[in-house]
Amino acid sequence: MDALQSDEITGILNGKDLFMVSAQPEEGADKLSAIECWSISSQSCQKVYTYRNSFVSFRTLDFIGNTYIAGGALRKPWISVWPLNQPTPVQPPLLIPSTTSALAISPDGSILVVAIMNKIHVYEISTGDFLAVLSRHYSPVSRLAFSTEGRFFVSAGQDGMVLVWKTAEVFTMGASSSPQVVSTQGRIEDVVFAGSDCGLSLMALVGSDHACRVYETLSASQGPLGTFLFRKPLVALTGNLSATNLAISDDSGMVYRLPLITEEARSAFPQIMSENDWNQRHQFSGHTKTVRCLQFNTDGSLLVTGSDDNTVRIWQVKSRVCVRVLQFKGPVTNLLRCPHPESVFSKKNLMLSRPLVPLQRQLVGDSSDKRDGFSDSQFSATGISSALASRFSEQPEAETHALSVQPEMQARLDEALEREAELFDQLQAKDAALQALKTVNEELYGFARENLLKVHKV
Repeated sequence: MDALQSDEITGILNGKDLFMVSAQPEEGADKLSAIECWSISSQSCQKVYTYRNSFVSFRTLDFIGNTYIAGGALRKPWISVWPLNQPTPVQPPLLIPSTTSALAISPDGSILVVAIMNKIHVYEISTGDFLAVLSRHYSPVSRLAFSTEGRFFVSAGQDGMVLVWKTAEVFTMGASSSPQVVSTQGRIEDVVFAGSDCGLSLMALVGSDHACRVYETLSASQGPLGTFLFRKPLVALTGNLSATNLAISDDSGMVYRLPLITEEARSAFPQIMSENDWNQRHQFSGHTKTVRCLQFNTDGSLLVTGSDDNTVRIWQVKSRVCVRVLQFKGPVTNLLRCPHPESVFSKKNLMLSRPLVPLQRQLVGDSSDKRDGFSDSQFSATGISSALASRFSEQPEAETHALSVQPEMQARLDEALEREAELFDQLQAKDAALQALKTVNEELYGFARENLLKVHKV
């Protein structure tokens, strides 16, 4: 990349997106592995950078802000980290208690969540503080993901349980925080967020029960907005930035586009498409084995898919035509669109802007100064970014600017909070009605049992 001139860099970025791709070498192949950065458009594909020594586990690749790319090491108890403009990893890596099955980092790069078996370890990246261990799953956690602005994160386990956590609540209350619980049938394979945390925030998940379910994030525990059934078990999905389309893959290698919102509804208040309007004609056929990772480009015109058949394919969404095929040395395990292409080509030392510190092994106590001065209502009103901004208020303005909440979003935040409070009241009313129904059922059961015994004695 050092040989690239400024005009070449401009050409690479003009109308193109950067994607990070990692592939796991097959047994018996050479042991060299790398994360490759590709510039992709419908006209051309070009490899622009390589991150070496990168044996990264399946679906554990993520970005730390606009500075680093990180991934859980394969069968090793650490997280490997690379500056976006350097080919070699930072030494030493970030040590964790054991190997990880899932990993996610908040969009601003402040919070790291790591799945180790059925527990979720939560860290603050800037200080390395070990914030909490969340133990609500009964089976290993298979997927972690943050919402678009980082207000929520979701954990999905092999037990069929999906938990939606408020990031701010976990930050302040640790293991005492109460997530929304979404129960499904069968193993959950993938879960993504789409839309804005301050507007219509959607959560979609797929699994072995052949179904894709779409929820409104704030009321996920009340049931899905829509359930879309497929012919085979589902493996992976992704959403575009406008939350109008999902791309879903099944275990045969087939990929489908699921339009969430009709063309007529885009100009008005978005409305999820009815299950009756959905059919499986939006198919992308070409992969010969399971597709395990998918990503749209920025404008949603291209879909990039990575498969166990050792290929990455680039598709035009409207025509469903495959325009490019990239060959790799093994199954593709991670595929991410890079939101910070300027950092990849930066000549600055990115590590100076965000130094990495080791992750702590001991939990931060509930009485620590770290959580003093923050109320739950403060986090609920403005999210974690506002609380972190107030915490670092004595630092230079340039360091806290990215953490501040934009004033024009406050009205939308307040509206979302009011709606959440209404939903909470409705949920409490339903719980009370359910409890009353249980009491009536118990009384009926006792009455019936007593009278049946009397008849039997007679």
